[in-house]
Amino acid sequence: MIRFDPNIPENLKSILTDEYDEYMDKYGDSLTSNEKRQLNKWVSTGHSVYESPGSKYFCDMFYPEPDFIDTYRMDKDIDDSLKGLSAAEKSKFLDEMIPERNPLGMPYLKTKSEKLCWLDNKARDLNAVNEMYKGFIEAQGLTAQFEAWCSFPF
Repeated sequence: MIRFDPNIPENLKSILTDEYDEYMDKYGDSLTSNEKRQLNKWVSTGHSVYESPGSKYFCDMFYPEPDFIDTYRMDKDIDDSLKGLSAAEKSKFLDEMIPERNPLGMPYLKTKSEKLCWLDNKARDLNAVNEMYKGFIEAQGLTAQFEAWCSFPF
């Protein structure tokens, strides 16, 4: 039995209840009692069993979008892996597991000075690349077109 939020319209309650019952008939035996409770709570707030609550760790990067239970299980697996780790170990684990948390590919660095040094080296690399492109643009006689393109309000 789902105890819906009182603000959920009756027609939506009916749809969500049917969906929940079908889902439980199909997958209920594979769910733990805690997963069943969490799913019931999710549906009671007006959400579909097939709707993802959004992961604590991942961006919207899955297609097709995972349902509530898939997302719940992914997050729980990560939570379990993080238990007992220090803050630095957690950060390292998540950076290695979830690349978009670390888009620059920054290696695991412990101290602030190591991080600043790494970023300074990256900034120098980018400056060198910029100078290379600037030389190419000038050599091709495209400086005016490039400056016009750069001033375009995107």
